[in-house]
Amino acid sequence: NTMNQLGWSLAAAPNFGGMGATWPSFIWEKRDEAVRSAFVAIKDQNIPGKVCIGGVGQNEALRGALLKGLGAVTVNAVHEQKDSWDTDFDMSFKNTAMTTGSQPFSFQNAWFPYGFPLEIVVSEMAQQGFKAVGG
Repeated sequence: NTMNQLGWSLAAAPNFGGMGATWPSFIWEKRDEAVRSAFVAIKDQNIPGKVCIGGVGQNEALRGALLKGLGAVTVNAVHEQKDSWDTDFDMSFKNTAMTTGSQPFSFQNAWFPYGFPLEIVVSEMAQQGFKAVGG
């Protein structure tokens, strides 16, 4: 929040690395006024089906819309549940279907994002005034 209050806005978040290791980088740009940032973490590699969102506070409209939307495109019942790893996030959803997951012995791309759930997250965040800028 301190960087946002000083007018720094996240512009991109590329990953670098390979061979099983990646290093996220954040690229910020200076704005004339204070900004508000939210972060979405899709944690399929270590906890399949987990999506965490920070920077949105206790936004009940967003929480309800994401539960309804993600639940509509998932076989299992999506629910909100935080564990000890999620204390820095405002929301944590489990049983989502955001990526193809691990695909050993397959020609399918591992961890490839599914379009519909990603569209739900981006569009519901946009309804709250957020714009996707990195990935």
